[in-house]
Amino acid sequence: MGITVRTLLLFLITFGVQATGLPGSWLHDATAQDLSGVRDVPAADSLFRIGLEAWDAGDMHTAQTLFEQVRSDWPFSSHHSAATLMAARAAYELGQFDRARGLVGSFARRYPSSSYAAAAESLQVTIDQAERLLNERPIRLGVLLSLTGDAVIDSQEIFNGLHLAVREHNARIAPNEPGQRPVELVFRDTGDTAGSIRRAVRQLADEDVDVLWGTLFSEEALTVAGEAERQAIPFLAPMATDPDISRGRDFIFQANPTMAVRGELLAQLAINGLRMDSVGVVAEFKPDDLSEQLVDAFVEEVSRLGGHVNLLTFLPDERGWFELSNHFPADTLKHVEALLLPVFSDNAERTIGGILSSLDLMGRETRILGNSAWHNLPIVSHASKYTTTYINDFHPPLLDMAGRAAGNAIAHEADRFARAFRELAGHDPGRLAWAGYDTGMFLMSVLQATPPSADARALARAIRQAPRHDGLAHRIDFDGTSVNRAVYYHRYSFGQLSLLR
Repeated sequence: MGITVRTLLLFLITFGVQATGLPGSWLHDATAQDLSGVRDVPAADSLFRIGLEAWDAGDMHTAQTLFEQVRSDWPFSSHHSAATLMAARAAYELGQFDRARGLVGSFARRYPSSSYAAAAESLQVTIDQAERLLNERPIRLGVLLSLTGDAVIDSQEIFNGLHLAVREHNARIAPNEPGQRPVELVFRDTGDTAGSIRRAVRQLADEDVDVLWGTLFSEEALTVAGEAERQAIPFLAPMATDPDISRGRDFIFQANPTMAVRGELLAQLAINGLRMDSVGVVAEFKPDDLSEQLVDAFVEEVSRLGGHVNLLTFLPDERGWFELSNHFPADTLKHVEALLLPVFSDNAERTIGGILSSLDLMGRETRILGNSAWHNLPIVSHASKYTTTYINDFHPPLLDMAGRAAGNAIAHEADRFARAFRELAGHDPGRLAWAGYDTGMFLMSVLQATPPSADARALARAIRQAPRHDGLAHRIDFDGTSVNRAVYYHRYSFGQLSLLR
């Protein structure tokens, strides 16, 4: 995937496999043979020679396009045989082994007596050897994390999770089993500047990694994304939520749902899932912050789905949560079936306690829709009064005092991971560790299922279209997009917190 065919050729030579007789010196007199039933076509001649110039310049994509055009547009020209074989060589150079093999077969069937038949046979042998070597080559996962200052602790945490995922994956590989490839981690320190981050990406590109993974913060991920897109290497950011990281890019993915995606999912929950027609929104006003991104997407999606937003109130600051009646009359709640209350606070439990008390004073038990700040609160009964329903991107299994998971279907796997992490790090896994493990497992499942000869664009497509991955603490499903859209849905009801789906 990330490996180039020119690198493969070096490997082939190293292992004593050389493609003797490959067409090379014949490039510029490739049409000199006398073939019956063909004719000279000036346009074909011109296009073929432009293709040779692109080949000489190392522009394989252009060369392939031109040679293929000569084949398809002028099937009876004197250049057809040479164009077929050169198109095969270009496909080989681009790692398109199936296409190259098909073209060589077409050449052999149509021109069995050609003076270039031996060259075609040699190319076929080289394709087979290169593909065999590629199938045996480990998957190379490029890791980008900062080892500067305080970032070392968090980088180590998320890397340990990834490391354990790779170790588990490799332990499952059956020796010599076709299609099963181990994973190698190739690490680069991103440093603390944009220049050092871009340099780390370029170094990993030179190492022929298949995919890039890493960074903890959006600012770093933005820089990686720009360089990874230029290098055409798929990049998965496990934590960053800035929508500009993947927006408008072909090779960049975010495993942590952006606020806009969360807003859309909440709207779909309200209108499609809970069958509501009218909703309200109360949020703290901070221009361009996370709350505004979520609310804007929620309102737009509700409208798109045919629902109505009958209340939209922005609070001037966090104190507004404790005095909601000062910002809208209680009677307004008669016209909404649910109230979206996204909380972004350093002390979410305190803020949410104030919200619930403030609603109590207003005398209406309107259903609450919330974001992940509402997760796993100790005020279960109070939140149940409003049938509080929310989405959450992170849902690890509960660990007992011995670090064991219990009470869910993935308890066995979670136990194994938690024990392995404690042995490695000396403490229970935190959020970063779970994220490292889950995103690593997702990437490896996609890479393992993708043909080794797939190029970067095919790999990016595989990530985008991969089935939902149910990790130990995260769900990952890009659903044809560049941002993960899989979350957990929870509800407080009858004094209990439950997972809806």
